[in-house]
Amino acid sequence: MIVVDAVALYADIIYNSAWTFGSGSPCIAGLVSLLLLTLVNSRFHRRGLTRRELLTIYCIVLVGGTLVTKGILGMMLPSVISLQYYGHVRPAWETTFLHTIPGWFAPTDVQAVDSFFEGRASVPWSVWWGPLAVWLSFVLALFGCELSLVLLFRQQWIRNERLSFPMAQVPLEFVESGDRGASGPGRVIRSSGFWIGVAIAFGLTFLDHLTWYVPWLPAPPMYYEAVPPQKVGPMAALGQINIIIWPDFTAIAYLIPKEISFSCWVFWIVRVAMTAGAIAAGAAPQPAEPWSSSDFPAPSFQGVGALLALGVWSVWLARPHLLHLVRSAWRSPEGQDAGGGLPYRWILLALIASFSYLILFLCMAGARLVVALVIIGLAVTYHMVWAKMRAETGIGFNSLNFPVTLDSLVQVPFGSGVLRRPEIILLYSARWAYMGGNQMHFEVVGSNAIEGLKIADSARVAARPLTVALIVGFVLSLVVGAWLILAGAYPYGFVNTGAASDAGGNGILEGHFIANGDTIYQLFTSTAKPDTSGMIAISAGAAAAFVMGVLRSRFWWWPLHPVGYMLSNLSWGMNRHYLQFFIGWAAKTAVLRWGGLRLYRRTMPVAVGVIIGTQVNAAAWAAVSLILKQWI
Repeated sequence: MIVVDAVALYADIIYNSAWTFGSGSPCIAGLVSLLLLTLVNSRFHRRGLTRRELLTIYCIVLVGGTLVTKGILGMMLPSVISLQYYGHVRPAWETTFLHTIPGWFAPTDVQAVDSFFEGRASVPWSVWWGPLAVWLSFVLALFGCELSLVLLFRQQWIRNERLSFPMAQVPLEFVESGDRGASGPGRVIRSSGFWIGVAIAFGLTFLDHLTWYVPWLPAPPMYYEAVPPQKVGPMAALGQINIIIWPDFTAIAYLIPKEISFSCWVFWIVRVAMTAGAIAAGAAPQPAEPWSSSDFPAPSFQGVGALLALGVWSVWLARPHLLHLVRSAWRSPEGQDAGGGLPYRWILLALIASFSYLILFLCMAGARLVVALVIIGLAVTYHMVWAKMRAETGIGFNSLNFPVTLDSLVQVPFGSGVLRRPEIILLYSARWAYMGGNQMHFEVVGSNAIEGLKIADSARVAARPLTVALIVGFVLSLVVGAWLILAGAYPYGFVNTGAASDAGGNGILEGHFIANGDTIYQLFTSTAKPDTSGMIAISAGAAAAFVMGVLRSRFWWWPLHPVGYMLSNLSWGMNRHYLQFFIGWAAKTAVLRWGGLRLYRRTMPVAVGVIIGTQVNAAAWAAVSLILKQWI
């Protein structure tokens, strides 16, 4: 974990050369490490690691490696002091809200704050111990809450609903049990189709990246501007039509259930048609993406409604299982789940303790109890729905992110006037905890945890020691990651990193921090009204998702999936990805129709190879970046 965190610091934050090095789906650090370990391990025969040990290492990296990214620790630690630093160039912040920030949130020493962003200094640990203890305890409580929930839903999702977990199959197929001692490469790695897929994906993506620096090289046919955007009329809803081929995303679309990939591209067409209808009815001409307002068709708000409905629907489907585990926890303190994991009573107590600590934290920061319950409840709901989507689709939302975040959602029903000033400060100081998308925010922790539990279940790794290993690995990564970021920021200067600014290499965080401060200032000086049209769209999206969920449970042939409806409406990036979903769906449909399940199984190694080839390319460019000490 220490090595992964150190590499992630440079690859993901300082040079920004490998997007989501440790947190993506698939996880670059985990898969490349597992591939190398498996190839080397087979040479050690009896002294090598077993299949269970190799997969346990992968699961630890999968969960713990998520922390040192630009969306969790890389955003959390700068966020707590960014308002003070950027307040130097925003004098209105000083007189409006900076004095209302709790003193225990962050260091208040001006030199400590400025040196973090500008560099050329040593870490002033004496002013950081208190804020570190506060925020790292918050991270631990949030992790405990999400790990407890995925442990409670594990049997429901893995055995009762039998979700597909497409990305969990990749590491499982990588490693094969040895007759004696060490495990060697699995069936997929020994397949020629796998290496063909690796070669194709690596060749295309490597050449595509290389053409950025060697313009005279011919670019591979992965991107083509087909139709320019229309400025007027309903056809403006189409936007610019691009033919984009992303090998790994297409391969994932080939592996996921057909009804999900089918629903994603179908509902994208529906979204474009609704946008065209709105323009024809008098709305200002603009593309279906981005259409972020709550005016009809309000796709983002429909998607939020679908997300909340999916959360409720998941609990409804799991109600027999949940009732059983509550009875088991009440009657028998040592009552275990069917998979041999931790006793249900322990898990429920851990959930109650961690959730209560999160509520207490918010209340200590000035939030009212009901507001704290709403914020934490919605954040956990968001993350658990994403975890279930990961189990069903394997998608880690690279280049897919959600425009209606929790801070916007809580203002829709009642406006911003319902929030007190300390609650506004809290919402935007802890925005890293509930932002979603791009595989780099805290939603990946629960998603990776449930995927790791599925891998353990399939490989027959004992659940109790695995859970302990995941917790130890997470805590170790949390402590080491916080130390690495502070030890790197003060000498280097956070604003000089690739993750922070465009000057350092396509960074985004500096813009996030300034936008957070500007939003706080706006909410302190003006009041947003309730959004009636947004509430109507949210209700409509929830109703549509419920109807699709009921139809899917009643009729096996029903082709439309509520997850596809949610993704096509809630996600930025679907205008680039709908084609990948269509190609994956069309290819899988054709293979199953004319070759049956047998041909599909023979082509699966090719799809897995394409995914791995793309990740190996990302790892290779990250290595080049580390060697050259610059963004590549």
